[in-house]
Amino acid sequence: MKKMRKLFAIVMVAIMVLAVLIIPTVLSEEDYTYFGFTGNVTPLWKESHNGANWTSAFSVSDLDGDKKDDVLVLMC
Repeated sequence: MKKMRKLFAIVMVAIMVLAVLIIPTVLSEEDYTYFGFTGNVTPLWKESHNGANWTSAFSVSDLDGDKKDDVLVLMC
């Protein structure tokens, strides 16, 4: 079981790194604001940034224990 978890973690990190390298979604130095909404368009969060070279978002399994999928946003 520990071996499978370790392998799963390695695969997930590899997938995220590849996605970041292959599929950048923002290549600009302008100001941007990202919003997170629920299915019924209730605002959950807001994040602003300036000068990111790329931004990517990934749907991931439950990270905070609420039994709902989460979104991982990577900005650099």
